[in-house]
Amino acid sequence: MNSASRKWLRPALIIVAAAIILVIVLFTQSPNTSASLEELTQMAETIEAPDVQSYRSTLSGTSTNRGKTTESYLEVAFTAPDRYHIKMTEDGAVSEFIAIGDTHYIKSSELSPNVMRASTQSVSYSITPKYSLDLLDLLHEPEALPMEEISGVESFHYKGAVDMERQWEEMKASLDPSQPGHEDRLEMMETELERMRQSTIEYELWIGKEDLLVRQTKYSGRTPSEEEGQWDISSMTMQLFDINQPIVIEAPLDAQGELLPGWQLSEDYTPGIGFTGELDYEITFSDPDKVSLIFTVTNVGIETASNIKVSLRFITPVSEDIDSWVEAVPSAPGPVELEPGESETFSGSYECDTTIDASKFEELVKMTRARITYTTPAGHEKIDFISGGAPYPTAVPPAEPPEFETEGEE
Repeated sequence: MNSASRKWLRPALIIVAAAIILVIVLFTQSPNTSASLEELTQMAETIEAPDVQSYRSTLSGTSTNRGKTTESYLEVAFTAPDRYHIKMTEDGAVSEFIAIGDTHYIKSSELSPNVMRASTQSVSYSITPKYSLDLLDLLHEPEALPMEEISGVESFHYKGAVDMERQWEEMKASLDPSQPGHEDRLEMMETELERMRQSTIEYELWIGKEDLLVRQTKYSGRTPSEEEGQWDISSMTMQLFDINQPIVIEAPLDAQGELLPGWQLSEDYTPGIGFTGELDYEITFSDPDKVSLIFTVTNVGIETASNIKVSLRFITPVSEDIDSWVEAVPSAPGPVELEPGESETFSGSYECDTTIDASKFEELVKMTRARITYTTPAGHEKIDFISGGAPYPTAVPPAEPPEFETEGEE
C-alpha cells in the first residue's frame, strides 16, 4: 500500500474509532438515569404545581438517644380542605388525632394535641415541588441513580449527604448583627460547630417524574450525644401515596352523635402524663461564679409517673472538660413518684468562669433546659424536655420554695 493510500485511511480510521467510542458510551450510559438538579429546576419552572386534594403518608423510624432505642410509626390521611386523620405508635403506645375543620378529636395517653397538630403541618409542607428541590439542594454533590417505581409512580432516585459545614455557615449568616445579644448567639453557635462537623446526615429520595413530589425518603443521622462518649443515631423512611385518590375521614362519633370510647375533644384533653416546671436560681458572682438551680416538677396528667429523674442543662459557657448536664437531686431520697397534681423539687449547682455581663449571664441561666426521665404505668421509659422555667423577680429565690398550686390548672 503506497503512502497516499495510508494518508487517506488515517481520517477514516479516526472516524471509525470515534464511532466505536460513541457506541460504547451509549451502551454503558443508562438511559434510565435520574435528572440532574439543574434539569429538575428547569422542569419545576415549566410544570404546573399539582393541586393536592388528598393523600396518604406513612413514616417509620428508629432513634437511639442516650443508649435507649425508640421505635415509632406514623400514618397520615388528608382530604381537602381541612380533614386529617393521624395515628402514631411509639414503643407500642398508640395515639390518634382527627381534625374536621376547627373541631379536633384526640385519642391518646402519651401525646398532646399540639404534637399531633405539628405532625399534620410537617407532612403537608413536604407535598410541593419546591420542597423536593430544597431537600435535594441540601445534599453535597447528590448521586443520580437509575429511576425506580414507587407506589406505581415512576420516580427519579437520588442519594447523598447533607453539607453540614454549609448549613452552619448559612445559619451564621442568618444572624442579624443589629439585634441585641448577637455576639452571645454567635458565640453559642461557635461552640456547636465542632459537634456539627462530627455529625452526618444522609438522604435517599425518590421524586415523582411527572409532578416532582417526594414519593419516598430514607434518612439516617448520627451526631455526638449530649452524654459524653455516646452517639445519637436515627433512621427514618417516609412514603407518600394515594395522591388525589378518594379518602374518607369522619368524626369519631356513633350513630347518636356521641364520642366513641377513648376519644375526647381536643380542648377537653388531658395527657396521661405531662409535666410543667418552675425554675428558680441563685447566682453568686465570685471566682469562679456559682449557679444554684431549683427546679419544681408537677405532673399535670391523669396517670402516675414513677422513677422520675431530672437533669438540668446549662447554656452558660464552661470549660470543655465539664459535662453540660447537671444531675438534679430530689428534696427527699429514694425513687420519685408523682401522682396527678403532685410536685417534687430538684436541685443542682455548677461553677463556671465567664466574662459575660451580669445581666446577660442571668438571661442565659433563665434558659436552663430540664430533661425529665420517667416510667409510665405500662412500664415504658419516656423523656420530656422543658426549656426556660419561670424565675422569681429577683435572682435569689426564697429559702423554701412555695407550694405549687395545681387546683384549676389545665
